[in-house]
Amino acid sequence: MSRWHDWHEEVVSGRSGVLPSVVRSGLDIASQFYGAAVRWRNQSFDRGRKEVLSVAAPVISVGNLTTGGTGKSPMVIELARRLIAMGHTPAVVSRGYKSEATGESDEIMMMRRALSNLQCVVNVDRVAGANAAIANGADVILLDDGFQHRRLARDLDIVLIDATRPFGFGHLLPRGFLREPIENAKRADVLVLTRFDEVTDHRRAELLRMTRKLAGDAGVLTCRHRSDSFASMKDAASDAGGPQERQPALLVSGIGNPQSFERTIREQHIEIAGHLKYADHHAYSDADVQSMLTEAAKLGAKSIVITAKDAPKLDRLNVTWTMPVFVCSVTIEFADDDSERMNKFITDAIAKKR
Repeated sequence: MSRWHDWHEEVVSGRSGVLPSVVRSGLDIASQFYGAAVRWRNQSFDRGRKEVLSVAAPVISVGNLTTGGTGKSPMVIELARRLIAMGHTPAVVSRGYKSEATGESDEIMMMRRALSNLQCVVNVDRVAGANAAIANGADVILLDDGFQHRRLARDLDIVLIDATRPFGFGHLLPRGFLREPIENAKRADVLVLTRFDEVTDHRRAELLRMTRKLAGDAGVLTCRHRSDSFASMKDAASDAGGPQERQPALLVSGIGNPQSFERTIREQHIEIAGHLKYADHHAYSDADVQSMLTEAAKLGAKSIVITAKDAPKLDRLNVTWTMPVFVCSVTIEFADDDSERMNKFITDAIAKKR
């Protein structure tokens, strides 16, 4: 499961004790080397030593500053839906982190399940991937996890910041969870505080102040993750009801922010009997399924609830589910007039490309 990740998070967040202090000292040294490499790479693009390449269609990048789940995949799906509603033919281009033998990553499988006609291209060379998508009819490219990928020029750079754990404990990897220094967010055109409803009013005001100061010329938007449907694992593409309110359910997840998944389920007034937390991008096995069923029976759960990201991998296993299993789909919901502001950012970026 994710015990190593949990322990690492406890250490970098400042857990007291001799061993955590010693570990943090070692991680500090490693972070200095990591930071030097990040600075050198960014300077190579800033100073023209490395080439930035444009493609024929507008490119909208969705990325983040930290490791872990900030909500990139639900955001890409939301943007794809908006672009389709505007009359465009978007395509997602991804490097396919931890792709399976089929070339499909967790996120790409999740996007295909949400939007069956969405073109998704997986290519480590994302310039080549974008060109392939355009040749296949795409008129807008959605660059998944693109903030650190600077070789492909973009017309709109969106960076997500998870309000529940926004700045990676203030340190670069591996001392913290920052993939690059916080101040680099100034490269973005839009900063979006995700899961904004999951923190207190005081924390929201504080985060808005910090993010606006950080943003420079970038816009700042807020949004929440909302559970919009439950589907049965037997036919996860259709709405087949879901777990009953106030009846115990076992949660199962292999994602970057399992705590947010719990909060989303609680909003539906579903009792959480327990939560099996696997590492992000976990490759499920038949044995894992048996563990889930055993744990659910032990806890008296009436159903198992999994994430949309985990569903495709579990769905392909040759197992028999002996109790109802539901997939929780999450959508992005922007706050107040931020939905219209996002649409304007999109249309302005597309018009600029033309």
